[in-house]
Parts: sequence; C-alpha cells; structure tokens
Amino acid sequence: MLGEVDQIDSDADEIALNRQLAKHNETKEFYLKEPKTRAGIRTADITPHLSNTLTDYLKDNPPVEREMTFRYRNGDTEVRKVFLVFTTDQGEPMTREYLRYRWNRACVKADIKLTPHQLRQHDGHASHRGWRGRQDRPGPTRPQQGSDHARPVRRAF
Repeated sequence: MLGEVDQIDSDADEIALNRQLAKHNETKEFYLKEPKTRAGIRTADITPHLSNTLTDYLKDNPPVEREMTFRYRNGDTEVRKVFLVFTTDQGEPMTREYLRYRWNRACVKADIKLTPHQLRQHDGHASHRGWRGRQDRPGPTRPQQGSDHARPVRRAF
C-alpha cells in the first residue's frame, strides 16, 4: 500500500523529503515547490512501526490522486501526478490553517485551552512552561495544591 505514494520507497524503508506544499496568495491554488535550499532535499527512515501505522491508515484512507503544478527555483514549472496521504474531507491537502481550525474546534468542544506546542514532552513530562502556558507557577509535573489547571497533559484527553 505504501508503494502507491510517490515519495515513499517501501524497499528502502525511507521517504523522500524533496518538495513543499504551497498555496498561491491570490488564486488560492495549491502547488508544489522545491525546498528553499538544497539542504532541504533529503530522505528520512521509515521505522517498521511507522510503516505499519501508515499501511493501516491508508487502508481506510486511500491516497488522493491529483495533478499539481511543480515550481522549480529557476522558474520552470511542470504538472505532476501526486498522491496526497493526508487530506481534508473534501480531498484538499491538509494545511496548517486547516489543522489549527480543527484543533481549536476540538479544544472548544472539550472545554480546554491547549496549544499543540504544549503537548511537547521532556523526559516523559509536559513542557516546563506548564499547562495553559502559564509562567507564574510550576508546570504540570509539580502541580500546586488546589489548582485545577495543573493536571498533566496526558490526563486532559
């Protein structure tokens, strides 16, 4: 199943990181482009766990085939067929704005104030900045007594 996705090399267990998704400011059209520098063109290993997880995900969510314009740094363009793995319900590429919108809706529904950054872990504990980003008290690893905001991040869900 992973072989259907053009950037994944199942035989080598790696993924090519050689392009970026962008959205034109005026036309709002999605396109692909080369990374800003050649250092941005690289590969990353796919662990067996990640491979299994992606394979399971793709069984229920097949990649969306789409033709997209690819823009080179020198100004040349070409149309390429790509397979998008993570898309919206409408088949559009997932963007930071879309994920932020979904995240904020989920937080409102759960009646919590939490940013994705606050989910970062250090030594198995939440960030030193603490729950809800407050700086005036210890983080969630050493909650103040009586503070309902000092729960560990793991218990928020």
